[in-house]
Amino acid sequence: MTINVNIVNMDMVKIQIIEGAIKVFGTYGFKQTTMALIAEEAGLSRQSVYNHFESKEAILEATSEFMHELAAEKCEQVMVEAVANKEEPIEAVCRLMEARLGVFMGKIGQSPHFEELVSEHSKYCAIKNSLAIAKFNKRLSRFIAELVRLQGRRFVRGVSAD
Repeated sequence: MTINVNIVNMDMVKIQIIEGAIKVFGTYGFKQTTMALIAEEAGLSRQSVYNHFESKEAILEATSEFMHELAAEKCEQVMVEAVANKEEPIEAVCRLMEARLGVFMGKIGQSPHFEELVSEHSKYCAIKNSLAIAKFNKRLSRFIAELVRLQGRRFVRGVSAD
């Protein structure tokens, strides 16, 4: 398993702010969240939060990046296990998607503000989100190809030749 350098190198205070923000966003939604609420949840002063992030929009962007990094770590764990165990491709991909979605849904999925959070995330994080998804899709394609190769199968135009 590889350790995600982006999370390991992230300032611990930033992680504290991000984790606090995730809870506050889930409780109050994005629009009702204030920097003061985030600071309180993180156990910091408002000024300390502002020293790390210029706005709650910047915190939302950092939260998105953080969650994508966590999801990438979870997915990497599943991929390593699946390849080592030569799992059936469909089962491995299902486990992979459950792990990825579990990171996001586990953090905000039960929030009464879920739709608002997704909407605001789309507004402020669209480019970085697209890049993270593209990176995931590329890795997913290589993962599936490796699983298929380990199963000794050949695919022609996306259809199994077995």
